[in-house]
Amino acid sequence: MVNKLQIGDTVTLEQKSRRSFIKSLTASATGVYGLKQVLTKTYGKEPEGRPLVLTRDLYGNPEKIRIVSPERYQIVKEFENLSENALREGLDHTIRLKQFSEKEDDIGFEILINSDQSEVSLSDRRIRQLFNESRYSAQESANSISTNNREVKININRRRGKVMTRADACGDRGDDKYELLGGLGIAPYSGSTNGTLGIVAFGSDGNLVLITADHVMEGDSKMYQVDSNPVGEFRNRDQSEDVTAYEFTGIGIAQHRAVKDIFGSNMYYLTGYWTFSGLSDYLMDSFLDCTLSGRTSCTVENTVSDVFYNGNRVEHEVNMTERNAQGGDSGGPWVDNDGKLVAFHSGFVYNEYPIIGRADERDVATVAESALNTLNADLMT
Repeated sequence: MVNKLQIGDTVTLEQKSRRSFIKSLTASATGVYGLKQVLTKTYGKEPEGRPLVLTRDLYGNPEKIRIVSPERYQIVKEFENLSENALREGLDHTIRLKQFSEKEDDIGFEILINSDQSEVSLSDRRIRQLFNESRYSAQESANSISTNNREVKININRRRGKVMTRADACGDRGDDKYELLGGLGIAPYSGSTNGTLGIVAFGSDGNLVLITADHVMEGDSKMYQVDSNPVGEFRNRDQSEDVTAYEFTGIGIAQHRAVKDIFGSNMYYLTGYWTFSGLSDYLMDSFLDCTLSGRTSCTVENTVSDVFYNGNRVEHEVNMTERNAQGGDSGGPWVDNDGKLVAFHSGFVYNEYPIIGRADERDVATVAESALNTLNADLMT
């Protein structure tokens, strides 16, 4: 048994501990306090810092947890709860967390401005002022964050040239399947497949929902799987996250299996999903390998390098190191080697360099937790 949990330790709650955690929520406070209780009970000593949930299981319960300092926890949570109006004032930009040194607490925000310096009228001082105002506003609306207005580093990076963005849509894996699994081709009309089904999940009412990229379906009333009758009817969408959900209306689906299944070699079962704050913390000093199941690519590997707030394509954006997906893979699930859902594929972005004239392309996707939350969906009920 571990005697104490130190800052920097990563632990995994086993299934029995996760069940105990659920029971403890009925009798004690939720959030950090409740999680500290279950960790103390499981490992025999209270964590020195604060528990940050990296991944959750199929039922949304905390699974992989990293112990971080209170200061680091606060900054990561500020990033998760940034105001929707953060830095909208005349800026084409994205925001990410950055590790400035090896010191645990030496992290802060990096604002990447996607235009030449001559095109930006706002000074760096004004940008910092606007961002601090949005940070403090977000803090006050988040119960788990202390509103002490502690200053953190803000790095402003003015990119040369603009970051362009394109969606993915159109390809091959689209045969009708008896079981409707993530990774199969789907479309808003019969006779074709112009996107990929991400996963089969559960809506807040317990009904099965089919999740894919919003730009694949464009709000159409029905979802088709090649030449089948409609397999889904429109339920809800979030264009800022480029995700949408359709209520399953087909027949013959094996509900207890299809929810977890992903169509493709070595990608059979989901075991849970990554949180936005977990990815934000993890990727500051590491990378995450994952595999896409898409209708065109079938399966293709890539590596997650960054997560952005106000990304170039979606609000809560995963950036890969390369461009490996193809047209028609949009909506497909990116899954890590442990079976954790990382993101739903959206498309790609590329940097235009006016001087040397080349494009640096990379795949981008919507963070799994953000997609599930905005669509009111769960992997299991």
